[in-house]
Amino acid sequence: MATKSKDQAAGPATKGLKIIARCESFRRAGHSFGADAKTISLADLTDDQVDLLKGERLLVVQEVDIEPKKEPAADPAAKK
Repeated sequence: MATKSKDQAAGPATKGLKIIARCESFRRAGHSFGADAKTISLADLTDDQVDLLKGERLLVVQEVDIEPKKEPAADPAAKK
């Protein structure tokens, strides 16, 4: 039997880029990247920045869905 999550998504997922540098640190399109993945919403990038990032050989770029932050569900027992 599955259990229901008490957390609810705040809204629909948005598109973004998950980026990792192939070297220790690297800057491109106004952002810095390293060995840890950095996710940037496409809404925060211009088309030119997206093209620069995707075309950079020193970066590993993946298109991803960014899930909205979870909001706790209202607890009916708390309303007393």
